[in-house]
Amino acid sequence: MNPHKLELSSVDGTKLNLEALYQIVYSGFTEAKDEKTGELRRVVKGNGSHSR
Repeated sequence: MNPHKLELSSVDGTKLNLEALYQIVYSGFTEAKDEKTGELRRVVKGNGSHSR
């Protein structure tokens, strides 16, 4: 019996989750310029309370 091979392509789950979250809580996102490409992209806003 030969095992079935799965396709190596899949949807990026993280991107789907962030897109769904944006639809629900759009005020929690902002746009930022990608340093490599120069394109605008959505990012989750930080609350500034994280200290290192």
